[in-house]
Amino acid sequence: MKPISVMIVDDEEIVIEDLISLISWNNYGFQIVAAATNGRKALDLFERFHPQVVITDIKMPGIDGLRLSESILGKGYSVKILLLTAYKDFEYARNAISMGVSNYLLKHEINEETFLKEMLKIKREIENQHIQRRLFRAQFFKKMLERGYEPEEVEERQEFIDVQNEKFIMLLLKVDTPFPVIDSVIINSSYSLSERLKIDLELAPEFVKDVDILDLSNNRSIMVISIESVYSQRQIIEELYSYARVIQGCLRQCSDKTLSIVVFNLVFNLNECHAFFEKATHFLEYGVFFEKEKICLEIPFQPKDVLMETNILEQLNLFKNALNNMDVDCIAQYLHQIFTKLVSHYKESIFLKKVCTDLVKMLDDFSNRYGLLSLTEYCTSHEDCRDSWLDIGELQEWFTVMAVERCNEAQNKAKFNISPKIRCVLKYIEEHYGEDLTVEKAAETLGLSRVYLGQLFKKEIGHTFLEYLTQYRIDVAKQMLLNGHYKIYEIAEKTGYSTSQYFSEVFRKVTGINPLDFRNGVTNHETKH
Repeated sequence: MKPISVMIVDDEEIVIEDLISLISWNNYGFQIVAAATNGRKALDLFERFHPQVVITDIKMPGIDGLRLSESILGKGYSVKILLLTAYKDFEYARNAISMGVSNYLLKHEINEETFLKEMLKIKREIENQHIQRRLFRAQFFKKMLERGYEPEEVEERQEFIDVQNEKFIMLLLKVDTPFPVIDSVIINSSYSLSERLKIDLELAPEFVKDVDILDLSNNRSIMVISIESVYSQRQIIEELYSYARVIQGCLRQCSDKTLSIVVFNLVFNLNECHAFFEKATHFLEYGVFFEKEKICLEIPFQPKDVLMETNILEQLNLFKNALNNMDVDCIAQYLHQIFTKLVSHYKESIFLKKVCTDLVKMLDDFSNRYGLLSLTEYCTSHEDCRDSWLDIGELQEWFTVMAVERCNEAQNKAKFNISPKIRCVLKYIEEHYGEDLTVEKAAETLGLSRVYLGQLFKKEIGHTFLEYLTQYRIDVAKQMLLNGHYKIYEIAEKTGYSTSQYFSEVFRKVTGINPLDFRNGVTNHETKH
């Protein structure tokens, strides 16, 4: 809790000076924020600084201490007023107690001991009220945000917990959690930010009076920040982003978690908070499409491109073909295209879940074919893989690594199990793919029958001789295309095709796009429009 703010009012400056020097204010948790020599100036300063304690003389020209107290209390502010009075003002002071004034002191009895005793009593009252208000306010905001109140209920309860004269900023905090790529390996655990996130108010901007953290469901919390109304919205906005970074840093220091934050409207109608809360919650549920530890001052809205769904499904089929052919370059290319489109055109977590499910099934089918661990088995034994599911960029990288690793494992396993005869066939293809090569020629050269070679090749490699040869030639052609030094007809000749037209037909059949589009990075979907 910040130091308790105090304003002193007396028409004699020497009295003000004596009170300022009477005790060590800062050492006891107080801060004198204003002093005035008349009631009118005191009212202006009160509106500017909103002190928690007002110490005022009763007898002053113009607006006296009683009228000043009546004006302040009449505005509904939670403030402690201590009257200073002489003997002749004694009855006035007693009557002021019934008006809501906290207490009075006789001027001739004031010394360091009596004054400090009264001030510490006021401090305890303020601290107890502060604790009670925080409890009530927590219940109020939590219900208001999650379920909502009727407008008349908001007005009734905000008066009860004394928020009608305060201004607030609300931050929706959500611990960044892995996207459920594989449901069975996601650990659902609650995380209490109110217990773990200790915010030092000394690190807060000057406009922050107090901070409350209220835990909600699904690893979400609301931070309610009381602000000084003397600051403009522009001043607040300028410092708010930096403060959000401080909050994120506080969590990193005490845990291995990261935090994303959405800022509510700075000055708002409490009746509208429930709707904004739902909007902010919806945004954070789609946080996987953005980088982790995001800070959002405004909630962007981007309608999804339904036509893009068809294109992404096409890209998934191309990925499947590249995976089955163990073409790691195309695997990385298609995954990049899929996830880029998910971010730029189709921010929809349900569809992202479908894409991830399809990719997992394709990889599991591939793994099963070659006797490798399924992704579920892999992730169960490698719990840190969930750390790569926090945002879509990391998801793309994770799927790419998983696919490439499985291709490498499958190739290594296949090489280990390949018979000497088929090894000779593979070596023959590597050396003669640029010629007019057929299974008959290979069989004749190696002294095998065509039928026997075809059956053995299919059994050990998983593809026919022609399928393997075609994929090998196309893989070589891709490298030449990306190299950029060869014309299409030159690539056709070097990869065993009699004409560039026939080469282009085969290339398009295998990859879904023609050679020039592949060189230029154009996707299959873009060639159709």
